[in-house]
Amino acid sequence: MSTVVYDSNPQSRNAVSTLLSAAGQKNVMVTGNSARFLHLLKEQAGGLQMIVLSSRPGEETAVRLTQAIGEMAALAAVPVLYLTDSHSVASPRRDGLSKNVMRVDQFLVRPFGLEKLKKALDAAHVARARSRDVIVMFTEAPDAVLHETLFEFDSEFHWREVVFVSNALELASKIKILGWRVGAVFIDPNCKSKSLRNAVGALRRSPIGAQTLFVLLGNTSIETFLFRDLCELFLAKLSKESFWSPADWFQVLQITSTRLLNNEPSRRATVQARNLIRIHEMKLAKVVVAEALEKDPNRFELLELMGRIEENSKRLDRAVVHYQKAIAINPCAPYSYLRLLATLQGPLEREQILEKSESFCPQHPQLQDKMRQSREAQL
Repeated sequence: MSTVVYDSNPQSRNAVSTLLSAAGQKNVMVTGNSARFLHLLKEQAGGLQMIVLSSRPGEETAVRLTQAIGEMAALAAVPVLYLTDSHSVASPRRDGLSKNVMRVDQFLVRPFGLEKLKKALDAAHVARARSRDVIVMFTEAPDAVLHETLFEFDSEFHWREVVFVSNALELASKIKILGWRVGAVFIDPNCKSKSLRNAVGALRRSPIGAQTLFVLLGNTSIETFLFRDLCELFLAKLSKESFWSPADWFQVLQITSTRLLNNEPSRRATVQARNLIRIHEMKLAKVVVAEALEKDPNRFELLELMGRIEENSKRLDRAVVHYQKAIAINPCAPYSYLRLLATLQGPLEREQILEKSESFCPQHPQLQDKMRQSREAQL
């Protein structure tokens, strides 16, 4: 991942680059030449983390560059942060160009420090995530309730449209047409086995990128393993009826939206916490994870990390709660099963965990070994 910066002021380039690196941006490349800037954007398009423009009062070049960014389809999913000296940004008049065509996700007015910059970077990611406003649902039984719930939900979150598809060719076609606007792909695991396998192939070949969420829906383990390394979320309906109720869909939309909008800061917090745990800085790791969970409470990776931290501190009851929450959100995550088997003492509880892991992680070698040992002990 890389960050490309345009800054025509030689005196501020080093400071901007240093601050961006301190804020977690990777491979920061700064230039004051507009042609070089556009070349870097095209060269790095497949791995851009952020685009930053820094301008002085009255400068028109940076504003024009925002228009060029907006015309590059390959950059549609990349956040743009604009650093400026005042709230009034230059707007060229000769050709009628105005701020309405500026492709900017977040403005940050100088002076600013590291904390303000971090908040602006996160806000830019959230703003760009909100532009991914379409759900594609792969199912053989379209649900009208989802349509209704979607628009009731819209005032709080950002979804604008749901598109139903029933075969892999249609799935690939819709994704190609909608492109970066696809924020989530919902998959109904009760489709025919062959259809599901074709859908997996279509999704693996799709160009929509790592920021799109693949969400497996249902209350059974049918074909779950097929999607385990593709889907980030595995959500089950709340109601016992065969249909999905408005409450079910509301929960699905809420969890999916929260995860999508918090992807960048939550992933950054996850990496930071893992690094702190690696050097045994458990107290600092707990602070990082707790702050991230406040914003993104349904991120199963963060719940697993909090369980690990609590287990390390010998607070096993708290660790069990976090591992159980992680499994409830993503029943195909093997780490929580393994830790529950290590911390739970009751034979009935352990057997229940093993049975669930057998359904959702049927080919995980360590869990298979635990299951074999359990069966041998019963003989």
